Amino acid sequence: MGQILDWTRARSPLEAAALSLLINVAMFAGALAIGHGLRRLSRGSPVTERPGPLRRGELLLAATCVAANALVMIAGWSLYRARWLDVQADSRPGRVVGDALILLVAMDLGMYVTHRIAHLPFVFRHVHGVHHRYDRVRPLTLFVLHPLEVLGFGALWIAVLSSHAFSLLGMLLYLAMNLLYGVVGHLGVEPLPARWRSSALGRGLGTSTFHARHHQEPNANFGFYTTVWDRLLGTWAGGR
Repeated sequence: MGQILDWTRARSPLEAAALSLLINVAMFAGALAIGHGLRRLSRGSPVTERPGPLRRGELLLAATCVAANALVMIAGWSLYRARWLDVQADSRPGRVVGDALILLVAMDLGMYVTHRIAHLPFVFRHVHGVHHRYDRVRPLTLFVLHPLEVLGFGALWIAVLSSHAFSLLGMLLYLAMNLLYGVVGHLGVEPLPARWRSSALGRGLGTSTFHARHHQEPNANFGFYTTVWDRLLGTWAGGR
């Protein structure tokens, strides 16, 4: 891990930009492949109406989202290179899993708060409302966001990373979980069996049904990974 971190810090800005764009394009393609694969394999019931044909606006927003995510990665790399962000090479399983869980909890709370802010009338009208235009979700919808929203979530991510020296593998594990959650939340079908969703663990998870309910009722179900903050703060509207 130490050699990877040293190699990363030694890249030139142009190399870092090219690598960042390549990684984000690969993540985009991987998310779509996983999403459509899960849709084909899933026997779950639809949670939204079937989406219509792809529109040019969706594709343009998705491409812009990938580019904005690449900019966020370059910003994080620049801060790391300047030693304003500290990333650890520690690969002990306990450290990796612990860091990923800390990131999951911190980002879950941060995303709940910023999501509620995004639903304030002015912000919703000019920024977050773009995502809600596409309420018949499909895997691509995960990336159909206003560029300012992408940069806002990126700023939240960098702020959380600045609070602690996380391990590289812990960060990567969290990012993998984040991508999977985002894909599942925008499948348009519920892949989890009802008995799993009704279990103690399932009731706390932000499932595809839970997020679809948010698209139908924009003033409820603001959580992403869990339903915890919605339940605690009175914004839970069901959907497991």
